[in-house]
Amino acid sequence: MLATRPLDLHAEDLAGIGTTAAKVWESSLEQVVRSGRPLAPQLLGVLSCFAPEDIPGALLDPEAIEAVTVLGGDPLGVELALMGLAELSLVTFEHGTVGLYRVVQHLTRAKAGEDDAVDWASAAILALRSALRRRTEQPSSLARPFHNQVADRP
Repeated sequence: MLATRPLDLHAEDLAGIGTTAAKVWESSLEQVVRSGRPLAPQLLGVLSCFAPEDIPGALLDPEAIEAVTVLGGDPLGVELALMGLAELSLVTFEHGTVGLYRVVQHLTRAKAGEDDAVDWASAAILALRSALRRRTEQPSSLARPFHNQVADRP
């Protein structure tokens, strides 16, 4: 069966790995929210709109967050949500960037309703627009994170 229909066999998720991953993702996200970080699902949604690795931390600067209504315009709430997500390994931090595992990104997008997906994409665009505007006004403030994304790639 594996030799003749590998894609069909893998799509079946016979071991229940996909189901298990979804349950762990959902449980972890609920735990973050229960711990007093209600913006976590929205933040994860916005982050899922970017490439999963090396999301510049500058996109989550207070000035950028204040313009993003889906995140409540609440920089402190976003920071707390980010810490809560990191505590349960739903996101990672490294060298001033944020990352999320592809499975987390996929599950976040897959579980989103149409309205959520539009809100998250709009919020991601606003955060990026705000960061780019600040970059032109203060070139040194964002130069390194964006430089990493462009110059260090082959």
